[in-house]
Amino acid sequence: MKLENTEYRQLLDRINQLERSNRHLWILSGASIAALVALATVGAVSTPTQTHPSEPIVLSDDEGHCRGSLGFENGVPGFRLFDQSGRKRLALELGQTGDPHVRLLNEGGTVQAELGLVNGDLPWLHFRTKDKQQLASFGINSYGSPSLELSNGSYDHHLALTFFNDGFPKLALYGPDFDDRGVFGLQNGGYPRLSLYGPKEAERAVFQVSPSGIPSLVLREASGKVLFATPTNAKTVTK
Repeated sequence: MKLENTEYRQLLDRINQLERSNRHLWILSGASIAALVALATVGAVSTPTQTHPSEPIVLSDDEGHCRGSLGFENGVPGFRLFDQSGRKRLALELGQTGDPHVRLLNEGGTVQAELGLVNGDLPWLHFRTKDKQQLASFGINSYGSPSLELSNGSYDHHLALTFFNDGFPKLALYGPDFDDRGVFGLQNGGYPRLSLYGPKEAERAVFQVSPSGIPSLVLREASGKVLFATPTNAKTVTK
C-alpha cells in the first residue's frame, strides 16, 4: 500500500511539472508573438512613406543612357524624355501653381512648342522660334472664345483672329508693342466695321455699315476732331 501511494505521488509530481512547463511555454510563446506584433506595428509607424523621393525614377536604354525620368526638377514634378545624347526633348509637368503643360524642346534646350492650361482652365498651344520668340498661339481667351494669334519672324507685327466680347468675330492688327493698328469685325448686332488707329491707339478712321444698312465713313485728327464724315451724322460714331 505504501508503494502504491509513493508511485501515485511521483505520478502527480510529474504531471504538475509538465503542466508548469507547458504554462511557461505558452507564456513565452504568447510573449514572443506579442513582441513580434509590436515590432511590426512600430516598424510600420516609424518607417516614413517616401512621397517625394530625392532621386527620380530613371529609364535607361541597353547602353545605360538615361532616356526617361519621373521625378522632381527644380521642385516641379513631371515625366521627361531624353534623346540619345542625354538632351531633354519632351517634358510633361505640373507647374508651381498646379497647371499642367507639355513642352517640346529642340537640341539646344529651347522650348519651341508648348501646350498647357492658363489660369487653370484655359487651354493654349504656343509655337516659338529658336530665339524663344512666340510666333503663333491658339487657345481659349478669358472671354471663353477661341483665339488665334500670329507674329512675323522679327516679332514687330502681329495679328489676332478672335471674337468680341459679344461673340462676333474680329480680325485685329497690332504694332510692335501690341498696340491696335486696325480692327475689322462685326459689331452693332452683326454689321461690319473697320477701324484704323494711329499712335497711342487713337482712332483715326472708321468705315462701317449701320444696322439700318447705311454705310458711313469718319476721319479724325489725332485729337479726335472730325475732319470728314459722310453722311454728316456719322461724326457721332465712336469706337
